Amino acid sequence: MVRGNNVPHVYATGITVKNMDEARERISASLLFGLDEIDKAVRIIKSLISQKHIAKAQDSEAESRIDYLADILGISKHEVISAVERMRQEGILADSKDISAYLLDVGSSERKSWTQLERFGKLERYILNHIPDDSLRISCKQLNDNAVNDSILTSTEKDIRTLLYFLTVKGYIRKKEDANRNMEIHRLTDMESITKRFERRLEISHFTIEWLYRLAAETAKGTSQNKPVQFSVVELLNQIKSNSQSLFSGFNNLQLEEVEEALLYLSKIGALKLEGGFLVLYNAMNIQRIKDSKSRYKQDDYRMLNEFYKQKIQQVHIVGEYANLMVKDYNSALQYVQDYFQMDYKKFVSKYFKEERVSEIQRNLTPQKYKQLFGQLSQRQMEIISDKDSRCIVVAAGPGSGKTRVLVHKLASLLLLEDVKHEQLLMLTFSRAAATEFKQRLMELIGNAAHFVEIKTFHSYCFDLLGRIGNLEAAKTLCQKLPI
Repeated sequence: MVRGNNVPHVYATGITVKNMDEARERISASLLFGLDEIDKAVRIIKSLISQKHIAKAQDSEAESRIDYLADILGISKHEVISAVERMRQEGILADSKDISAYLLDVGSSERKSWTQLERFGKLERYILNHIPDDSLRISCKQLNDNAVNDSILTSTEKDIRTLLYFLTVKGYIRKKEDANRNMEIHRLTDMESITKRFERRLEISHFTIEWLYRLAAETAKGTSQNKPVQFSVVELLNQIKSNSQSLFSGFNNLQLEEVEEALLYLSKIGALKLEGGFLVLYNAMNIQRIKDSKSRYKQDDYRMLNEFYKQKIQQVHIVGEYANLMVKDYNSALQYVQDYFQMDYKKFVSKYFKEERVSEIQRNLTPQKYKQLFGQLSQRQMEIISDKDSRCIVVAAGPGSGKTRVLVHKLASLLLLEDVKHEQLLMLTFSRAAATEFKQRLMELIGNAAHFVEIKTFHSYCFDLLGRIGNLEAAKTLCQKLPI
């Protein structure tokens, strides 16, 4: 795979004004620009016109990247994008259809995009109505459980997090989350203002879905039904304003930011797949598949790096040995340092680290810690602990044979010797007693780091997948409710 640049452009061929004087006059007379925005818009269009003429003289493409304009003008990217959209709305820049919308269910009677919008709208209304005037302190799992119990059966923990993220980014709420995943949610404005803004966004979203369905139906005639619909934000804004339905009678003062917010909302909840344009928080990456699929990197390419990191581990042990010698025998420590700088490295290692000590300096543990963790294991148990290549290991043994011990020590080995992060580990057991036993034994081996390793029962893990609070009655039919 090859990743390309992911930066939005304003193509200089889209400039409709004849010269800078006309551009300045139209920007100054426009009601879309505030007093503090006029100067920035003038600087942006001046740079675009200048780049257009330079490119024409050099017979090349004009430089018009948003990132580039923001850097050379000392203006934030958000302000550049906002000014460009307003100039498109005013007709100073051509209104190019730079957004592609994918409605994957075009031609189907299910209307999945509409159903998705209805589902998220119902869940969002529930969340907003349950945030009190002061604050709401609750876990995401508990909030999802409450929603399901209040007849919003399609609610999931992932959907709630998606909505909370959107509401936070767009300034509806402020959210804090502690290490135990308990959230504290505050409304940033009064309930009436938030509800009005939410209902307005929902109306815009409904109109957008219906309008795109109509465009998609026209586009799909005689062609593939997966073909995207091309449109622009300004075009959508004008469509809403010109709509004669009584539902949109109060939308004469509709702002571009409201349309962008609705499109971003539809994109985040998965009702639409949008590409291009400036409304996304992060522009999609441009990734291309390389046709030549031959392996470009082999194990041998990492050999030098592997040797480097092995030697770094050895250096730690070598310094530790020097510290021990300084305590025991000062003269021996001086000779040790002299040999380190004068002797060949391999000869130095063979002189001071003989027999078993050669393997000791290969590990990223002190000999004392290694002995504490693995010193009392049998040879067969050590083979299991030392196996770093097998994808699956089955430990089949009878009662009292040390299965639990092996599993606990294998967990410790994964964390300390194989550099596996605690968030990459999940241990499942059949009973709560076994989970507690594993946690206690692991704490004895690695200390407080064991608190970060997830050890759950199968039922507890299933409840987590569903985003529900666990209870014994629901556990009987829990596995039947898991999404396949």
